[in-house]
Amino acid sequence: MILKINKDGLEAGLKNFKKGLMKKKNFIIRVISVLTLISTLYFSHYFYGLYGLSFCLFIYALQVNREMHQLLFSENLVSKLFYYSNLILSSICLFVAYITPIYMALPLLVFFIVLQILFSFFESKKRNSIEHTTELIFKNLFLIFYFIIGAMSCIRLINSPMGLPLFIIMLISVGSVDIFAYIGGSFFKGPKLLEYISPNKSISGAITGLIMGTITGVISFKYYFPELSLLITIPFSLSVSVVSQVGDLIESAFKRSANKKNSGNFLPGHGGLLDRVDSILLTAPLFFFISWTLVYVMVKN
Repeated sequence: MILKINKDGLEAGLKNFKKGLMKKKNFIIRVISVLTLISTLYFSHYFYGLYGLSFCLFIYALQVNREMHQLLFSENLVSKLFYYSNLILSSICLFVAYITPIYMALPLLVFFIVLQILFSFFESKKRNSIEHTTELIFKNLFLIFYFIIGAMSCIRLINSPMGLPLFIIMLISVGSVDIFAYIGGSFFKGPKLLEYISPNKSISGAITGLIMGTITGVISFKYYFPELSLLITIPFSLSVSVVSQVGDLIESAFKRSANKKNSGNFLPGHGGLLDRVDSILLTAPLFFFISWTLVYVMVKN
């Protein structure tokens, strides 16, 4: 009897030990993945300046574009011809937005929106279903306004006046919201935020991320732009914290809809690249806007 109890205890101990090793291994893999991603951005800027950094972001954007298509357009929803045509068209749209002046990029963006809507009409013609047509139109518009504009703003931000420090502030702010939301949710626990969309997100985590993300944003702005008043930095940092969490929830909703845990396997330990930049795609237009607002304020003063 004693031997049996000892044997059961030994098996339980070994099982817990293996779980602990797996957690440590996964943590190490996650850290290495993030460091590799950040190192690529750093060295592209170190050796090739802003051009190298923006080109590196463009390459990453192509991978995110692929993951977005895999989430939005499943095999049972569209044909392969529509999927790959749409993927190529959106990649061309991003490239055109990357190389052309902003005043030319916007009309071309409208042209690509019309083309993708036309693709939706022709793709849904064989099904003869208005619901299928509206679903494809909505997903195409979402792809443009969430991904293309977000990715374009991120790349343009790098090359805009005072864009590099704003890009760093964006990464710090969004990263702090994500980290403190996780810490706050793990420590305080409590009711879930939107369990049917993301089972792991809690209200306490969202509030912690909101508060700490705002504080981190304000500190970062004060470090890089000490001339900015708190009347500007606090509301903007607060809005970034809110938008960051909304971006995360949007991607979670589409992953749930596609019955996928991750958007891909590009980053070992994390999943897809989209899983890491979903919040950045929604906050980048805000930072691109403030980059030109800062120019206007400084020129006026």
